[in-house]
Amino acid sequence: MSLIFFGIGCFFIFLIYTFFKYQFNTIPRLRIGFFIPLGALSFLPLASYPKSEAIFLFSLLTLLWMMSVMDCYTYTVYNLFLIVYALLSLASYLSFVQPPLSFPLETCMGSFLLLSLYAYLRKVPTIGFGDIIFISLTGLGVGLYYLAYGLLIACLTAFLWLGIRYFYQGISPLLPLPFFPFLSLGTYLAYLDYLGENTLLGCLVYPF
Repeated sequence: MSLIFFGIGCFFIFLIYTFFKYQFNTIPRLRIGFFIPLGALSFLPLASYPKSEAIFLFSLLTLLWMMSVMDCYTYTVYNLFLIVYALLSLASYLSFVQPPLSFPLETCMGSFLLLSLYAYLRKVPTIGFGDIIFISLTGLGVGLYYLAYGLLIACLTAFLWLGIRYFYQGISPLLPLPFFPFLSLGTYLAYLDYLGENTLLGCLVYPF
């Protein structure tokens, strides 16, 4: 079953990569020999989930890859992708059992208001409106604790990448960095843990 998911992942990642490469007609920032195996490996955990959860995670992961690749090329994402993600978040909220004290609706609205206020008060833009919507919708889908889990992973991996880019390539950390790939990584791991009943690092995020 894992090999089947790996093969499906290779196929879908190749389609996503090819679509954006030819649509935007730019030099790809992601090398194909590294991009496809890495993307396909991300589909492997789906083999251990029940059918309904696996279908949901497959749809989510495909969408996350599409948004991440587009952000790497253009530093933006289609509004259609955010609409689809809103539907997936709503489906997660309605279909899967929320852990106690997760406050999904409050997390969604609260994170949207706080991040919007932060973006408005900052003189130098540090977060896009698409990122704010995405984070808020993630709060609706998984609740407060798993949203914090995903954001922690996203921020840590982004800082790590900034450090690697600075020390090995001499690129200033102040230059723009597409954040959706890191948000997608944190979101995917949060959903894996959320639907897998704390199978990854949930003991650190939701200890009570």
